[in-house]
Amino acid sequence: MNNIIINGVPLAIQNWEENLNDNKREFTFSFYTNGEKELNLIKNLFGNKILEVRLDSGEEIKVRVPSWSYSLKDDDYSEVPFNITLRETDENEVESDYQARVAVYSLESLLRLDALKETLIKKGIISEEELSSKYNDVMERDHQKRMNYLLTGDEGKSI
Repeated sequence: MNNIIINGVPLAIQNWEENLNDNKREFTFSFYTNGEKELNLIKNLFGNKILEVRLDSGEEIKVRVPSWSYSLKDDDYSEVPFNITLRETDENEVESDYQARVAVYSLESLLRLDALKETLIKKGIISEEELSSKYNDVMERDHQKRMNYLLTGDEGKSI
């Protein structure tokens, strides 16, 4: 194996190993990036999520990243060796991962709204009653439109 495509990003790889662990395939390999800026892009690619991988054979699989490491030098231009393990996943894990990301996004949104609400009230820009009233107005006006967007991806489409 010389090349792999991960979420559309081609990588020239080395030291490819494929193993079976708990009836799931694991792939271990290494590659190089050039400097810290390129490394940061690669680190974002391997965040804690499901990745789509195309192997040299053309096979497409979904994987998680249980482990990865790199060795950064002191300058922005050196080659950075990167070692990674990918673990094949199934559709149940993909759905579970999606639900977990939605839950985290929902929690972060609620916390941001709480922070904004507290700041506006503390600064005297709006009262708790005004905010509650506005929330009810917007809920009545936009609820169906937002629900349509969540279910269809299109704010104008009816369900």
